[in-house]
Amino acid sequence: MGFKCFPKGGGLDYWREPTFGYLLGFVPAAWVCGWLAFRPQKRVTLEWLAFSSGAGLVLIHLCGALYLGGLALAGQLNQPLPELLEQYSLVALPGQLVIVCLVAAVARVLRWILLY
Repeated sequence: MGFKCFPKGGGLDYWREPTFGYLLGFVPAAWVCGWLAFRPQKRVTLEWLAFSSGAGLVLIHLCGALYLGGLALAGQLNQPLPELLEQYSLVALPGQLVIVCLVAAVARVLRWILLY
């Protein structure tokens, strides 16, 4: 599709990249999204599915920001931390919030089709 997951190549040195923390955040975010989306309830609402997706997004950004902070403390970054947080979190956030809403709507329709 043209999206680059590892724009500078993969490998063992990728942990030095500022985006690595966001990639690490996908693991706990996937667990939290699944746990929240499939909690036993009488009826799953669109709002609850949006909350589940939003919680995963917050967790990804939190892990990414913590990782950026750790790299900044270790002296591995060439830019100031606020600029990196703006570049990697704040710029992408509006589009990601739209995607959270779309994911919640698609999940609701799929759950209705699959009868659970």
